Amino acid sequence: MNVTLKYIDEDDKCYGLVGTAVGMLIYECDDHLLGLSLDDPDPDQAIRLVAEHYFSGNPQMSAKIVWTNLLSQYQMMVAMTLSNYLCRALVHRQKQSVDPFEKNLLRQVIVEEGHDTCQLDDDEIDAMFTKGYNHLYRVFAHSGVQNVIHSFASALNRQRMMDHEEIENQLMALRML
Repeated sequence: MNVTLKYIDEDDKCYGLVGTAVGMLIYECDDHLLGLSLDDPDPDQAIRLVAEHYFSGNPQMSAKIVWTNLLSQYQMMVAMTLSNYLCRALVHRQKQSVDPFEKNLLRQVIVEEGHDTCQLDDDEIDAMFTKGYNHLYRVFAHSGVQNVIHSFASALNRQRMMDHEEIENQLMALRML
C-alpha cells in the first residue's frame, strides 16, 4: 500500500492551503497567517506566518512561559495539519470517510511533533488529536463550509498568492455560517 500525506497535484495543494487557513480561523489563530502562495516550491513557505510564531523564547523568560508558548504553537500546528488533510480528503476528493491508514499516518505525525516539541505524553496527544479531528471532520463535512472552500480555492488558484487581507475576505463567508 502506497499511502502518503503529500500533495497529489496542484489542486490538492490549493485545497490543503485553503484548509489550513480555515483551520486557523476555527482555532482563532488566523491572525498568525500572513499569506498563502500556491507557486512557492518550498512547502514550508507556501503558508507564511508571522515572525512571532517561530519565536520560542529567550533565557530571561520563565520555563513555564516558554513551555506555554511551545504548547500553543503545537496546538496550532495540530489544527493546521488536521485542517489541511481533512479539507483535501473531504472537500477536494469528496471522500465520505477517511482511510484508517491515512488517519493513523496523520496521528503519527502529530504524536512525533508532540513528543519533540512539548514532551507530551501519548494520552495528552491522543486526547488533543481525537478532539481536534472529530471537530474538524464535522466542519469540513458541512456542505456550507464546502461551498465556501470551493470558492476560496478557486480564487487562490486564479491569483496564485493571497495576503492576509485577501484571505480574511475569503474567510468572511465562514463567519456568517
